[in-house]
Amino acid sequence: MGHRAYLPHDHPWRIDTGAFDGTEERGVEPHRWSGEEILTVLDEYDFGQLSNHPDIVARIPERPDRYKFWTHKSIFWELPYWSTLLIRHYLDVMHIEKNVCDSVEGTVLK
Repeated sequence: MGHRAYLPHDHPWRIDTGAFDGTEERGVEPHRWSGEEILTVLDEYDFGQLSNHPDIVARIPERPDRYKFWTHKSIFWELPYWSTLLIRHYLDVMHIEKNVCDSVEGTVLK
């Protein structure tokens, strides 16, 4: 799978063929995109309307290879600190707490 490419070049697991898929890992670590780089790429392209409706999906043009990893620009990129986070796949706890508290408060006060 190539995941051992993220290990240092002198790591013993890179040459351990028996414990993995029978191959030595000689690949180099892929480029790690910064949040600013990702945001720049996402801002360059209009992904169109996000929908599962067949008529809307049929009108969306095929994405160029540069944008093949993304289907849309998440609303989280509008947060001022989102592009500086190192691990963006963690949930935004502060906003989730606020939404849950608002929902509970709205339910209790009804």
